[in-house]
Amino acid sequence: MIQRVQTVWMALTVALVCVVIFTPAVSFSMGGADFDLMTYGIKNGPGPDSGVMLFYGGEETPGGVVTSTLSVCTVALLVLAALLPFVAIFLFRNRGLQARLLGAEFALLVGGSALLGWNIYSTWRNVVATMSDNFFFSFFPLLLVVAMLTNWFAIRGVLRDEIMVRAADRIR
Repeated sequence: MIQRVQTVWMALTVALVCVVIFTPAVSFSMGGADFDLMTYGIKNGPGPDSGVMLFYGGEETPGGVVTSTLSVCTVALLVLAALLPFVAIFLFRNRGLQARLLGAEFALLVGGSALLGWNIYSTWRNVVATMSDNFFFSFFPLLLVVAMLTNWFAIRGVLRDEIMVRAADRIR
């Protein structure tokens, strides 16, 4: 059945990871311009002053976003982390595979959190610490910890269902 409690936990995990992907992790200003560190790179902030920033290892894209290899790896890991529980929702008939996918999801969330943390630190170290005084953290990256918790609740629900089904088969 698709209307199980772990389905809600998996959908909540997908939503939390999507929020982390599309919201700024850090905001900072440099040279009179505002910038936001997103998971996919550094983009011009919402302010009227838009500046261009390039740093070693990054290239500016036409949309005003500076990307790096670390940003691309982070967003790839988090997109995969958003897709995996979405696919697992529809595998309700194969609880073993569903539990394994959610276990892999947990590893992706840990890896994505580590890469995002490293991205924030390297941005602070390379760009902001030398040229800027304003560096404001957002609470949105902490939602990955909440996503790990909801993923754990989903794994627990799937395993509980598996135990219940095995007990019912044993009674027959």
